[in-house]
Amino acid sequence: MVYRALYWFFVFVGRPFGGVRPRRITHWLQHRGFVSVKPAQADFRWYRDREGYQWLLHPHFHIDSLIIAFGEFEPDLCTCIKRNVRPGMVCLDVGANMGVISLRLARRVGPSGAVHCFEPVPHVFDRLAQHVQRNGLQDVVHAHRVALSHETGSMEMSVADPLEVNQGMGSLVRKADVLSRRISVEVLTLDDFAEQAGFDRLDFVKLDIQGAEPFFLAGGERTLRRFKPLMVVELSPVDLAGAGKTSKDLLAQIEALGYEVYKLGRNGEEGSRLFADNIPADFHEEGVLCRAASSR
Repeated sequence: MVYRALYWFFVFVGRPFGGVRPRRITHWLQHRGFVSVKPAQADFRWYRDREGYQWLLHPHFHIDSLIIAFGEFEPDLCTCIKRNVRPGMVCLDVGANMGVISLRLARRVGPSGAVHCFEPVPHVFDRLAQHVQRNGLQDVVHAHRVALSHETGSMEMSVADPLEVNQGMGSLVRKADVLSRRISVEVLTLDDFAEQAGFDRLDFVKLDIQGAEPFFLAGGERTLRRFKPLMVVELSPVDLAGAGKTSKDLLAQIEALGYEVYKLGRNGEEGSRLFADNIPADFHEEGVLCRAASSR
């Protein structure tokens, strides 16, 4: 109870200013006070983040706690979106989780644009759909309970238990012993989806699918070459190993599609250039910015 009380105290005094620094204090209190809690649906509460979006949250969960305590999640990526996404654009949030990035994309593209978000895990998808509805963005955000991969049909996916602190670990490639459950999910290639949706443009892609990124690229090669959207992609060697790939392999695959790759710098800016030939196989980066080589 003491840890929980201190957590809520730090939330109360710090959130108006973006949270108490250093953040590890709040993380430590959240871990000690809430990780062992098994929240019921009645324990969730609606919160507004720093941008005014509404979220149904419980501090037991990792992303929930960040939004409750700091009013934001992945601030550098959100700033990158502000810098690069404009009204009327068509965007993809691949690995949408509860919709944090989807909603920010929606506000930027406006009613003349579209955001397609993909989240195949049923209980996570339900939260995504609830947040889209609550924020009145259902005309802009199109939520799909499907995974984008290298084939169309169904695949087995490892997913976290619904009470696992980090709900973003679901993966088509990680081994079953890493996560507690296996489910069958619908999969589509990006090329098939783009054809079905009648895309005449694609401007921005956020890609974070726990090691299955090479599958997405292989299934979307035609679409990516045609539209050359700006992409932000996670490089996680631990996850990529499940697909038998390394960070070097993934970067080479992106470059082969005609992209230049940069670190995603602080405040969403373009950082230093990365080359597949020059990075170690175990290179890790939360987000790299992939820009069509011909656009510079």
